[in-house]
Amino acid sequence: MVAVNVACFFVCVLPACVMAVTHDQSRLIVYGGYSKERIKRDVDRGQIHSDMFTLTFDSQSVFL
Repeated sequence: MVAVNVACFFVCVLPACVMAVTHDQSRLIVYGGYSKERIKRDVDRGQIHSDMFTLTFDSQSVFL
């Protein structure tokens, strides 16, 4: 099961996020992060995220 963020239908790119694997290595947890949004031409607004996503591995998962 993948948690869905209202702003997007996939896990958004979040620099400075925390990633961890559960002890049985069946899930990847992604917590928090930081993003910037352009307000005007020379003005950006930083946003600190505190949301959490859980990605589940299955038998068809491919690791590169």
